[in-house]
Formats: sequence, structure tokens, C-alpha cells
Amino acid sequence: MNERIFTLNEKYIKKIIWQFAMLLAVLIAAGLLMGSEVNNLLNATLEKMMAKQLADLSIVAEERFKKELEDLRLVAKYLEMDSGAVSEEKFLQILKSGKDDVSVGLLRLDGTPIRGKVLSKWDFQRLPAAYRGNDVIDYCNGKGLLFAVPVLHGGNVKAVIYRLYDDSLLNELFGLSEYNYNTEVCLLIQERNGRIIIPYKNYGEEERKFFQNETIQQSFTVIRQKLERNKSASVYCDSSMGRFFLFATDLPQTNCTMIGYIEWAVVAGDIFRIYKLVLSVGTLMLIILALVSAYLFVMKTKAEESDALREAKKVAESANNAKSDFLANMSHEIRTPINTIVGMNEMILRESKNPNVIGYAQNSAAASETLLGLINDILDFSKIESGKMELHEENYALKDVIKSLISMMKPRADKKSLKFDLKINPTTENQLFGDSIRIRQIVLNFLSNAVKYTKTGGVELFVESEKIAADKINLKFTVKDTGIGIRSADISRIFNDFERFDAQKNKNIEGTGLGLAITYKLVKMMNGKIDVQSVYGAGSTFTVKIPQKIIGDELIGAFNDNSGREHEEYAPSFIAPDAEILIVDDNEMNLLVAKNLLKATQIKIDTALNGMICLEKIAARRYDLIFLDQMMPGLDGIETLKTARAMTENLSKDAPIIALTANAISGVREKLIGEGFDDYLAKPINAKLMEQMLVKYLPSEKLLKSGKKIPKQKKIPKRKAILSTWKWGLSTARVCRISTRKFC
Repeated sequence: MNERIFTLNEKYIKKIIWQFAMLLAVLIAAGLLMGSEVNNLLNATLEKMMAKQLADLSIVAEERFKKELEDLRLVAKYLEMDSGAVSEEKFLQILKSGKDDVSVGLLRLDGTPIRGKVLSKWDFQRLPAAYRGNDVIDYCNGKGLLFAVPVLHGGNVKAVIYRLYDDSLLNELFGLSEYNYNTEVCLLIQERNGRIIIPYKNYGEEERKFFQNETIQQSFTVIRQKLERNKSASVYCDSSMGRFFLFATDLPQTNCTMIGYIEWAVVAGDIFRIYKLVLSVGTLMLIILALVSAYLFVMKTKAEESDALREAKKVAESANNAKSDFLANMSHEIRTPINTIVGMNEMILRESKNPNVIGYAQNSAAASETLLGLINDILDFSKIESGKMELHEENYALKDVIKSLISMMKPRADKKSLKFDLKINPTTENQLFGDSIRIRQIVLNFLSNAVKYTKTGGVELFVESEKIAADKINLKFTVKDTGIGIRSADISRIFNDFERFDAQKNKNIEGTGLGLAITYKLVKMMNGKIDVQSVYGAGSTFTVKIPQKIIGDELIGAFNDNSGREHEEYAPSFIAPDAEILIVDDNEMNLLVAKNLLKATQIKIDTALNGMICLEKIAARRYDLIFLDQMMPGLDGIETLKTARAMTENLSKDAPIIALTANAISGVREKLIGEGFDDYLAKPINAKLMEQMLVKYLPSEKLLKSGKKIPKQKKIPKRKAILSTWKWGLSTARVCRISTRKFC
């Protein structure tokens, strides 16, 4: 019998290995394909963006040329009214502006000069058009750039007035270097026959070779074809000289075109790397989930194979109970690279001055927020399944909960052009006692689904209360949408684990299928009720009632939604150039993220890659505060903390030590503070909370604000510290950053 079991085990192991190898190959191929698609999509988007920017820039060049013509028209108007020799000489001197390299003059209709010099129509082939009553801009190599307008008398052309700029003045007066917002951008003006009129400052032999490159010329041919239908155009070009974006725009009323180029890496390189990093993390998560699913499937199949394998069924059941712990432990490995993505993206938002790059970073932030939300759903589900989910009740203002919901959901609705209505009964109580974080999570799940499954129309959120006792209410939220709706037969199953309906129809909708299951269990834990009404194809209405205790007489009243999320420039909440801190983490990227998030505070930052280095540093130097990672090889965070507290030669013995960890399973914060840490900071690191902790724990005399000391914040008991940091822990993607940026 044992031999048979061994043979069956070997057979299943080989089968699963083969299936997983196939799955891995498919995921890798899909990743490469998606990477290529992301690159193509990014290039296409940037082409459109740059074409639009160039169209705007051409307006500036056109205005410069129009100004020249307007000056001449004004003089022509005065000469029309007063054609005396004195007036002609006076106005021509004004046009000359005292510059020797500028020629002005007045021509008869036969081309002979009244004032100034003779201009050959062979040099300036468009000049005859001025004799026919048209404004003219023309260029002759070696002669210069000509502006000419007719002088009228009685509605007929009697002369032509002109201003001619020598070639030596063109780059100074009409060059485009002042419009180059980036030193890597090269812009110039050429005639439509290809001859360059106004080159950029550093234009030389290498630049001439660039424009003579065959691939570059082919790309500009494509641009000229696009210019037949559009005002401006841009194309991506991969040539032997490198990867570039080429662009061009016609200048109306001239025979000229503005052209230019910029290196691909300057515009798209960093953004494409961020997209690939997010894609890699998502693929890693899918592989982990596939492994877990395959393992559970094998355990279940082996248990049902025969009576001889019934023992394996118990193992499968045990494995099913252990999946929550497995997924919770994996949160540390997944959150570590997400911490890098979130931190580096935060630095782009802080330091970039380019509105387009800021937009790309905000999109990347939204993608990271979605990924973190998926992870948090799985962790929440595992905690509920294992009975470890806890409610953290405290006093809160209902207004703050509603504002945070609107700030997170209204931009998503706006992005899909959906109407988002908020209706609040002004007599609803505002000061309540309960778990506001979980209430926010519940309503956010309903709103998120409403926006995801609605293509046209809108979403409405109703907030009101029902009195059930003198000091108790049923807090009632109703979310109504005009989305795809739910079939009657499916309504009873929507709160089941991993349930998703109309899979083919909704295949592009993101999510794990756990959101409503988690929501249902949270409402049940809070003794609440959920009601669902839906018409398939017409929309759904979700109503949730949650009992809450009243702690004040204040009513919510008129509600002002000031939930705009426009990008604001980052400014540190304090500076502390005399403060010194130590950050301990075994991951170099985590150290880089933490240092960059704090560099604007001017704090002196030292780092250590493990516990032993940390002990050596605190024996040789005094620090005002220490951030210490919990999970490190060798000496972990708890062992390092206890050793440091016991060291007699510790120069930083009185320094606060804050746990810095990506271990987000339930009970960790209580355990760490119980072990002796002064506080707890979860990864991904929230920059705002990190600064708040520094203000709280650094010596007050070292904290400055605008050159002045800022008052020390009152320290709160550890129990309250636990509650205050809860909202930045496991539910980061649900509640963090109710401010100008998208997440922590």
C-alpha cells in the first residue's frame, strides 16, 4: 500500500511540475507581450502629447512673425495718411531700431527703391506678392529674413515697405533656444524645401549628420505626410543613432516649418521602467497564487483518490487552514518591492516640474494603489478566515469619513465621465464611536464596484441615520448606480468567496472577487445588515446599515465637498539639520527610499544593512532616533532591539526605536510594541506619517519650521499610538493619503 501511495505521489508531483512549467512559460510570454504593448502604447500616447505641445509652441513662433508684420502695417498706415519725405525717413528709422544689421526701405511697384536698397525678386521670390497687396515673409540664404507689407492709397498699392534681418541676427532674435524647456530638446526652423533658416545654438556637423541619417529622413517623410492632414505631428524613431521622438509643425503665412527632436529616454525611459516594475510584481503575485491553488488542488485530489489516501485529505484540509498564514507571510515579500515603487514614485511627484511626468507618476501611483488593494483584500480575507480580524473602535467624525470616500472615488468617476452625486441628510449625527476604518472600507467597496461596472450614467451615495436608542443609531449608506446590474439568480451568490459573474463580459474588470465577501463579513462582525436591489442591464442599489454609538450632539449639517486632488508641490512639515537618525534595513532599495523621503527635512541620516552593523554604529555614535526593520537575516529586529537595550556602551540608549516592517499580519504591531519598540511604521512607507513620527519623537530643540522652533507634539500612550497607526497598516490602499497625492 505504501508503495502505491509513493507511486501516486510521484505521478502527481510530475504532473503538477509540468503544469506549473507550462503556466510559468505562459506568464513569461504574456509579460513580454504586455511589456511590448505598454511600450507601443506609451510611444503612441507621447506622440500625440508632443504633437499637441508643438502646436502650442508654433503659436509662439507665429506670434513673433506676426509682430514683425504688425510693426510694418502700422508704419504703412501712417505713410498712407502722410507720405512726406520727412515722415518716411522718421518711420524707417524707427523700424531700423538703430541696428546696423537690419535694413529697412520703401520700394516702388517696379522694384526701384524710394528709400533703402534694391531687393531682387530672384533673391526673394515671394516679394512680388507684396506688390499685389499681400503681406510677405521670405528668406534668402546669405541675404537674410524679409518681412514686407504693401502701402495703400485709395485702396490701391502705391509702394511696399520692408524690414530685412541679416543672417547673423536670426538666431539671436528668432531662435528657439528660449523655448527649449529641456536641454535635450532641439528645435529649428527651416524652409519647406528643407533649407535651414534658424538653427538651434549648438547646431553643427554632428547635427547635420543626424538629419542626413536615412532612418531619420524616412521618419520626417512620415511626418510630412501627417502634416497634410494635421497642424503638427510627431513620430517615434528607432535609428542607428538612437531612439528619438521627431516632430514638426507648419508655420502659417510663411514658407517655413518648425522641426525638432528629443531622445526617447528623456521623455519615456523612467516611466517605462516603472510600468515594467509594476507588471513584474503583478506577475510574481499571480505565480504565488497559482502555486497555492495548485498545492490545494493536489491535496484535495489525493484525498479523494482512494481509501488509502484519506490521510492526505486531512493534510489538504490542514493546508486549507494554513493558506491564510501562508498568504500573510508572503505579504512581507510582496510589500518590499511595492515599497520601492511607491517611494520612488513619491520622489517623482515631489521633484518633477514637468506636468506630463507628474501625470504619468500619478497614473503609476493609481496602478500601485490598485495592486496594494488586491494584496490587502487577500490579507483581510485570510485574517477573517482564521478568526484574527479585529475591530478597532474609537471616536470619529462622520464628515471625515465621507470626505475621504469622495476624494478617492470622485476622480475615478470623473475619469470615466460618470456623474457622481452625494446626498446627505443634514440631521445625521456627526460625532460617533466605532471602527471608522472598516466603515470606510465597506462603503468604498460598494462605490468602487459601482464605478467599475458602470459605463454611462452615474453613481449616487446617500448618507442618513435611523435612531434605534437614545445614544445609538443605524448609520445607513446607500450606493446606487446605472451600471450593468446583476441577474436575479446571481444576487444570492454575490457575497461568496472568489465569486465573479459574467466573466466574459467583465473580463477587463480588475479585482480578486473577494471585495464583497470581505464586506459582507465585516458588516456581520459589526452587527449590521446589507440589502441588494438590482435590475440586470439597468443598475444596482446596495444599502448597508451599521449600528454606531453617538458621542456628541453635533449634526453633519450642510456638507462641503472640498475633495480636489490636484497636484501640489511637496514641502516638508519641518526641518532638522542638527538631528541625526539611523535607519536599519537589510534591503538597500528600502534604505534609498527612506533617505529620499526624508532628504527635504535636512536630517543627517545614517544607515545599516543588518543588526550587527547597527550595534556597532550605536556603540560609536549617538543618534536621536532609530528606525529598525523587524525581519532581517541573522539578528532580526527584536533581537537587535533587546541587545541594544542591554548594551552598556550604547551611546543611543535613550533614543526612541521605531519598528519599520512590511510584516502586515494581524497582531504584529501589538507584539512589537510589547517587545519594547516605541512605535510602529508599516511598509509601504507613508511619508506624511513618517514625518509626524519624527516631530513626535525628535528633541524639540532640533525641530525648525521656517527658521523657528516648532512646539513639541504631546506624546500619546502606546495603546493610543497603536490605534492611531492602524489606519496606515493593513488597509493602506483603502485609506491612505486623503490629501493631494494618491497614496502613501
